[in-house]
Amino acid sequence: MNSHCDDMKTCGYTFDPDQWEATHDRKSPIEQTWSCPHDAMTDSELCHFHSPPAECDGAGVRTQFLKQIDSPGSDPVRFIGATISHLDLSFQSLRSSDNHPIDLRHATIQRWDSRHAIVAQPLLLSGADIGTFKASNAEFGSKLLFNRAEVGEVEATEVTFSGKVYFDRTTVDTAEFVDSDASDTISFEHVSFNSIDLQNVEFEDVSFEAATLGPAFFNHAHADKGNFGFAEFVDVVSFQDCQFDRVDFEEAEFHADATLRNASFTGLADFNAVSFGDVDFHGAEFGGEAVFSDVNFETVDFTRADFDHNVHFEESTADALSINNAKFNRTVDFTDVDVGELSAANATFDETFHFEDAELTGKADFK
Repeated sequence: MNSHCDDMKTCGYTFDPDQWEATHDRKSPIEQTWSCPHDAMTDSELCHFHSPPAECDGAGVRTQFLKQIDSPGSDPVRFIGATISHLDLSFQSLRSSDNHPIDLRHATIQRWDSRHAIVAQPLLLSGADIGTFKASNAEFGSKLLFNRAEVGEVEATEVTFSGKVYFDRTTVDTAEFVDSDASDTISFEHVSFNSIDLQNVEFEDVSFEAATLGPAFFNHAHADKGNFGFAEFVDVVSFQDCQFDRVDFEEAEFHADATLRNASFTGLADFNAVSFGDVDFHGAEFGGEAVFSDVNFETVDFTRADFDHNVHFEESTADALSINNAKFNRTVDFTDVDVGELSAANATFDETFHFEDAELTGKADFK
């Protein structure tokens, strides 16, 4: 197996973004043709990173990769279009003094392993094709870009993300971010997840705008700012015991059961024009304004929910609405609502409430 570099010969690999875009249904993040600057292996036209994986041993690829990272220079360390079977960076510290980005855009990596690693430099994986991405207990100290990538499995429990993270327009089969901490922006806009688990995650600013999610679990997660506008939840979703300082679900669609049981919203909670199936807000606390205008519910349960600010239900519809033991401490507006069955036993209204032009088509229980 060839594992020695030939210093007299440069890798013959080139990446042509126009050619790539012609055979893929998405735009390349590379704007011009790139030629690999790395040394070719002995008796080969290609380097360790662009040779067929069968011709390179994993340890040799790892050694050469770390060598390139540890070599300070004036340019980013680029591995564009690399083809790697297994890149094992577990327990490594990627912390070059020049802090240039590690550029793996359009790389094909069957197995990425950075568990317990420290990645202090920006990591660029836009357009990459990754089978499994394992990064549990890792620390990413700078920007992490996954835009327009294709990923099979993400295993990123107890990860610290200190820089901005972008998964925009990426396709992911399964992802697990349980107990992770993202102290800067993390974006999953227009992403597609077959399933995702974000329980106990701490977010500063997270966006799932226009994302498509299969089974999704956000239990006990906390976000200063959350954006789920225009997102589509195609399977069950749970936000039980989650906390949002401010959140936007405008025009999101929930195609299966959703629970926000005991959720806490300290600022604005905007659910304007959302389409729900069966949804559970039992025991939820709304410290800021709550907007449920023009929402379509099948059944909705606000039992023991507590609203400390104004609540808007104008022009919403529900087959069944329960507000048993709910507390409305400010103005609540049910103008033009259309409700089938209403259960409001022991609900309290401390200030003004509006029911103008509201329509109740089924039975009502106020006891």
